[in-house]
Amino acid sequence: MWNSQDHDVPGERKCTNLSSLFFCGGFVVIMLILVGYSGFYGDLNRLTKGYDDCGNICGVNNPKNKFDQCGMHDMTLKPKVLVETKIINYNETVSHFTCVEKCPNDYSEIFNRCWKKSKNAEGEVEGDEIGTVFQQIAQDLINLWPQIGLVCLVAFVFSYILLLLFRYAIEYVIWIIYISFIIVFAIGSIVFWYLFAVAGGEEKSGLLVGAIMFTLVTILCSVLLYWFRRRIKLVAELFKEASRALIDVPQILFEPISTFISLLLAFVAFVYFTIVIQTAGKLEEKRALDGQFQATYEQDAGMGIGAILNFIAFLWFTQFIFGCQHFVISGTISKWYFARDKTKLNSPVITTFSHLLNFHLGSICLGSMVITIVKILRMIFKAIENQSRESGSPIVQCIACFCGWIIQQLEELLKYLVRNAYIIVAKEGTPLYQSGKRAFHLLFENLMDVIALNQFGDIVLIVGRLFVVGIAGLIGYEIMNKPHINVLIVPLLISILFAFLIAHCFISVFEMTVDTIFICFCIDCEENDGVTKQHYMSPGLKKIMSELKETAGGQFNWGNMNNSVESGHLMGGNQPQPPYPINQPPYPTH
Repeated sequence: MWNSQDHDVPGERKCTNLSSLFFCGGFVVIMLILVGYSGFYGDLNRLTKGYDDCGNICGVNNPKNKFDQCGMHDMTLKPKVLVETKIINYNETVSHFTCVEKCPNDYSEIFNRCWKKSKNAEGEVEGDEIGTVFQQIAQDLINLWPQIGLVCLVAFVFSYILLLLFRYAIEYVIWIIYISFIIVFAIGSIVFWYLFAVAGGEEKSGLLVGAIMFTLVTILCSVLLYWFRRRIKLVAELFKEASRALIDVPQILFEPISTFISLLLAFVAFVYFTIVIQTAGKLEEKRALDGQFQATYEQDAGMGIGAILNFIAFLWFTQFIFGCQHFVISGTISKWYFARDKTKLNSPVITTFSHLLNFHLGSICLGSMVITIVKILRMIFKAIENQSRESGSPIVQCIACFCGWIIQQLEELLKYLVRNAYIIVAKEGTPLYQSGKRAFHLLFENLMDVIALNQFGDIVLIVGRLFVVGIAGLIGYEIMNKPHINVLIVPLLISILFAFLIAHCFISVFEMTVDTIFICFCIDCEENDGVTKQHYMSPGLKKIMSELKETAGGQFNWGNMNNSVESGHLMGGNQPQPPYPINQPPYPTH
């Protein structure tokens, strides 16, 4: 078990889930072999330069080509591909490709290909206006790059302001947001009932459905708010602690940068391998729909399997990268939580990253593999659902839709459990399966608080994202709306996208921080009774725990308090917890 008093000693940890790490390595080796095989029979020039009907790559010499139907194989002086399309019947066309020196006058060049220009109603050839639009957009981006940078800075500043709001005014924020939701839906239900009362004919049924839906949502939100009114304090306190942790350890806010770079590299590798595989093939003789000769590059089974493995690897490594981010954040925050003196943490981010590389890559491989398998199953069921729509059978459609929904919910559940399992792995150094059982036990024992945290916390985080993006978007519109700008929407959308990414980075780190503090809070109250073993929690969390215990009539208990209290639903205890000694503060204030 992980020792909270001296938790940075590497000797206490062991490598976890090594078999998963070896399996991942073997998978990558097999994929790279198949990609290399595809590259041996491939040529990127087939994509960049193009080739004719005989398989000759335009702009280069093709001495190995075995087909002579197109004449010579040396196309060095013919770098362009002429695309000629013929209509076979009302729904079929055939295209033929020829290497030429330059594009004819009535053709336009796009990506080294010569395409026939379209004609207007009078038969006049229209110019290529797409290039002009792209030039205008490029010029706008060049002129507005300082404003785009300013919008990103605004998003960064307001994201930090959001953290301060979460620390100092989160309880008011939760109440205001949720009461506003109830008021909006209540007004909506009143409007729909009024329109239903005065409407007539076929409109009544639609208005009735809308009125019932708005009314049910209003009632549901009101019941949830009343039911969880006392636990909102716990959610608010967890948000305060998360804000305090991020302010104490600000380096963790830059962790998403490494995640973004890793995702970008994974995407680039996926695209490159995809291009290598798609440009691979063995030249074979074929006949086009019009009966003319047309050689094509045909792929074999090895290339097809390589394409499938490349796609699976991209999904897998995307989840793996996110798993590494979750691990680093949760490990850092758990060290912060279980530190008596939070001013002397001794580089928790670097220590956690070292633990990840030295001991727990196998656990991240296993967790990401589980999520990837479920994602693939969901894609398969989605394809089956699309096929069932074409069959026209309502029963088959219903079954496929239901199975797809089940798989989607299973994916979300597994993501949530794996995220919390990563927290236990980072804190205690146990394998993923054992950590998952531990996390499930803690979450199940505190189910009501989990529901409250997800119900109220998620809404606050969504509104937080919208708040940052909305402010940045409004400011961006004001500073970019100038007379000389041709296409305002493109730079504005790019600015909003960057603002969303910045806000999402902050919120994703904050969300994982809240989850980690909640798990640490549960463990703290399960392992420490506050009498023989002092808690690590802050005075605010300790106060909330005591209030919830009193509300439960003294039977309030989180887990097993080392046999010092009776077992019940949540944390606390039926034994009064004395204040900490003055000379031994459990939680430094600064």
